[in-house]
Amino acid sequence: MSFGAKGQSQIFVPQTGVASYDALRSSQPLTARGYFDGGFSVVHQEQVAARTEQDVPAVADTVVFVHLRASPSLRATMDGRDFDAIGPAGTAVLMPPGTPSRWLIDAGEGEVLHMHLTPALVGQLLPEHLPDGRFAFAPRGGVRDETIGRLARACLDELRTPGPASRLLMQSHALALTVHLLRAYSGDHSQPQHFATAPFRIQRVRDYIEANLGRDVALDELAEVAGLSVAHFARAFKAMTGNTPYRYLVLRRVEYAKRLMLDGERALAEIALDCGFASQQHFTRQFAQIVGMPPGRWRQRAQW
Repeated sequence: MSFGAKGQSQIFVPQTGVASYDALRSSQPLTARGYFDGGFSVVHQEQVAARTEQDVPAVADTVVFVHLRASPSLRATMDGRDFDAIGPAGTAVLMPPGTPSRWLIDAGEGEVLHMHLTPALVGQLLPEHLPDGRFAFAPRGGVRDETIGRLARACLDELRTPGPASRLLMQSHALALTVHLLRAYSGDHSQPQHFATAPFRIQRVRDYIEANLGRDVALDELAEVAGLSVAHFARAFKAMTGNTPYRYLVLRRVEYAKRLMLDGERALAEIALDCGFASQQHFTRQFAQIVGMPPGRWRQRAQW
């Protein structure tokens, strides 16, 4: 493969471990780091301030990427259609499965967050709507969508600083993105079906969470415990507990940490790890957000 830029012969290939992203070929070097788990991939990409051409072959994933800063002069061809993709920070591009593309970036540093959804994951999350895991929307650029922008920023925060229950949080973002793409861009405006969920199913999940506070559980894992689809489980759990599965897990970890802190002999770093937090720093931040004070001060007051 050769690019159109005169004299340009070197081709740069990213190596993030995300196969659908690493198919990209660039005329300039990229800095990229990736996350992949259970069919959902996130890649943070930065590129130099130089004229760049990129070829992206068709992949099986649905791809959404968001410009994290005002996009430079940018022209693209997606599935044979030309368009300009210049826009402010937060501008998104939507690419359904099987969409080849070519990009010409005239100048300016670029920073983009890619979010990839495999057909298998989409079909698992929305089996009643998209059993084959393929969205029906056409490729589009220059999309201004607050929901997609918010999810991109949340994924970037987790990619930069993974916190407690990272898998559960990222899978929740994947579910939110999948449902939003279905409703906003696939012509399906129906409300999700509400099936009666036996309380024992949710109680079984609560018991499972309580027995696994010290490890990183995932959304699909909890859905399997409940015997429900991921989307049905997430809706039912929120309806019955008032919290998302991620929020509920963090709350239970904080309560468990309180019990452990009543033993004044244990170090906070040890308690943090026993409760499933990635580090004492993450523990302190989460605890303060929920309780209103750092754990050290809470323990001092509790022991008065």
